[in-house]
Amino acid sequence: MGKWVHVVSRQEEFGGTEAFNWGSDKFAYALSVCGCVCHNYDEDSYNFDRFECKKSEFKAALANLKRYSKGEDVDGCDKEEISEALKDMDCSAEQVIDVMQHYLKECDKKSDWMIFVAW
Repeated sequence: MGKWVHVVSRQEEFGGTEAFNWGSDKFAYALSVCGCVCHNYDEDSYNFDRFECKKSEFKAALANLKRYSKGEDVDGCDKEEISEALKDMDCSAEQVIDVMQHYLKECDKKSDWMIFVAW
């Protein structure tokens, strides 16, 4: 049994990609160290079972992670923090990039925001 992170492809209709079993908070943190601010729905806790981010910031974080994976400089991001976030997730940059690309394809195309839900 698991608890995987999903992206909302349309309001409350979920995409088919699931990843980061019991790691929604770790994924949100990895996004943040790559330049994407995540907002959880439970402001008083560290519960990231449901969170959102701006699609433009998600795309920028994806670009930063791609640069990181190639060993290039990542503007405005700390490479060591990215390394630690990936280590904490027990994932390679390439694995996270792949999932992020799937999430981007499956998210609501009409919205400027991406919503993630773990169940």
